[in-house]
Amino acid sequence: MTGHVILTISGLQSSLVYADAEEMYDPETAEISFTAPASYYYRNGKHYILYEEIDEDTGEITKSRIKISPDSIEIEKKGTVSSHMIFQEERTHVSEYETPFGRFALGVESHGLKVLENDNRLDASIDYILHINEAPMIENHLKLTVEGK
Repeated sequence: MTGHVILTISGLQSSLVYADAEEMYDPETAEISFTAPASYYYRNGKHYILYEEIDEDTGEITKSRIKISPDSIEIEKKGTVSSHMIFQEERTHVSEYETPFGRFALGVESHGLKVLENDNRLDASIDYILHINEAPMIENHLKLTVEGK
């Protein structure tokens, strides 16, 4: 698999709420799904996927890069909203999340990382909790599928 591919990102997000220091899950969840043409290459044991997203409200383009290795996934976005999230099994990585309204610390606490690859397809999934300014806020399950055209 090289060159032009189809990227599908899907997932489930659940807000975390707290009551008396006990974790409770908000019954509200949101499903996400996104499919886009992308460019793919493999270098030094890592899979790279490059794609663009267009903001439906402003029309501005965000350029994104996903880097997948056997033990980590990195998603970097540059545009109206910029971030660099690193997902590694049983680790928490903190970075800045930049929006037009300001910056804040974004922590990614990862677990359940899986990467499966074959000749014409790459599947990766990760379970993680997003921390905003050190507070756990959203539990996520994310699945990435890359297929050759």
